[in-house]
Amino acid sequence: MKTNTGGKKISVLPRTVGVEIECLVNGEVVPCECSEDCGHNPYSVVEGLPTGWSCKRDGSIHDRRATEVVSPPLRFLQDIASVTRLLNDYEAEITHECGLHVHVDARDLNCSGVIALMHLWRIIAEPIRNTVAQHRRSNMYCTPWDESEFDRIVLGLQQGVRYTPSSRDRSLRYREVNLASWTLHGTIEFRQYAGTVNLTEIQAWTSLCLEVVEAAKRVQTYLTTTMDSSEYLPFPLKEP
Repeated sequence: MKTNTGGKKISVLPRTVGVEIECLVNGEVVPCECSEDCGHNPYSVVEGLPTGWSCKRDGSIHDRRATEVVSPPLRFLQDIASVTRLLNDYEAEITHECGLHVHVDARDLNCSGVIALMHLWRIIAEPIRNTVAQHRRSNMYCTPWDESEFDRIVLGLQQGVRYTPSSRDRSLRYREVNLASWTLHGTIEFRQYAGTVNLTEIQAWTSLCLEVVEAAKRVQTYLTTTMDSSEYLPFPLKEP
């Protein structure tokens, strides 16, 4: 626990999370330094972000005011509050191209845990799709797995093969749940929610994503009481 300025106790999250907030702001525009034909968009910078937060270019938003505000690994959801206040001070705008991406630390998940997560997500995916904004249900950057993809990934994980995006299926990172980030960064990325600078929405969506990973971990723990899959751990078990 830690205490905020009002004396209220703030709970520590069971694992770290990271948020990526896509929006439009009227900040200093950083042009692309590549060749004219590179296709990279300029992006805007938000001044005054807390330590560890940054602004990055986002190729999916075609506007000079676009930015992706990226957090460091967070232990407290309340740490997002100062950033949403700042973005609202900037009068940040949200378009249908903007999304909210949440990374949840999953270095302690092995292949069994990721399979459990995939099945859990498939169970809740439809109710979630009916909850998010209409334009996120058919967005090319957060599509659902099709049956063949789902089966192929599960089969590989059952054989102890970590999911790795190849040149053939690199676009699979643009799914509602991005498993490529588990292999590359040790996180599960949830990409489906629409862009927002509303603190309550960001905290609620992040909490949901966190609970999905926690539930998968509980299933993994149950499974490891009857089988040893420790050799499938993709990352060392250590405090993030």
